Amino acid sequence: MARLMIVVVLYRQRWQESPLLPILEDFLATQEARVLLYDNSPQPQQHPFFDLAHVLYHHDATNPGLASAYNFAFAQMRKTGCDRLLLLDQDTQLTKSYMEEVATFSFTDEIPVVVPRLFSGQRQLSPLAAGEYIDRYSKPIGSGVQYQRVMAVNSGCGIALAYLEEIGGFNEAFPLDFLDHWFFWRLFQAGKAVAVSQEKMTHDLSVLYYQQVSTSRYQSILAGETLFYQQYDRELLPRHRQQLLRRWMKQFLTVKNRQIWRLTWQAYRQLKEEQP
Repeated sequence: MARLMIVVVLYRQRWQESPLLPILEDFLATQEARVLLYDNSPQPQQHPFFDLAHVLYHHDATNPGLASAYNFAFAQMRKTGCDRLLLLDQDTQLTKSYMEEVATFSFTDEIPVVVPRLFSGQRQLSPLAAGEYIDRYSKPIGSGVQYQRVMAVNSGCGIALAYLEEIGGFNEAFPLDFLDHWFFWRLFQAGKAVAVSQEKMTHDLSVLYYQQVSTSRYQSILAGETLFYQQYDRELLPRHRQQLLRRWMKQFLTVKNRQIWRLTWQAYRQLKEEQP
């Protein structure tokens, strides 16, 4: 019986163009696992990969984001007897050795999550030390079991079914952005540790660059940030207000899309007015 459920969330990308296709084909040829392709694109697609045993393609034109897709995978785990879930974005440069590590990892109640080290060029994007406000100066975390508070991006996370049962799945109040912040905040609040793999993988995080992000996506980022710091990590809300002000000043000088810095200013003013 397959123990590993792999969920890949697609959005406006043809499956044959994803770097995950060859590595997943190779993995399924020698290992037993289940793959869920959750496609949030406007139109469904077809590919021979979808016809393989233990592969499920699910299309949702409403584009509910990541949390709904992950919870759909969580439900499939219960139906199929899988005891671990691997989250993947469509552009992550996955390695077969990391998949094998997640498939065989000895999860415990104390250590229910394993993550890779994700890089963009020479910069480690994930995981990062999260004891203080996360920004471009946050300290990257090395391999090994980490009992300190960390934050890792969704893609690459291997999660034990038992822990998902414990927390009731993924918080759909964060449909896309800051779902990872909530997940690892919740993990730390529960007193759990994170295993950081020695494996290195490449990941494209386009939201790092405000010159490239769309207005609608930036609105999603701001909404996720505001919700997270207002209702969850409230101790860092004052620091977040300061960060929004600094971000607005930088965007005013460097970002051509005027809507971006206007949205930042609006978010800052709203939080400032609500400040006790």
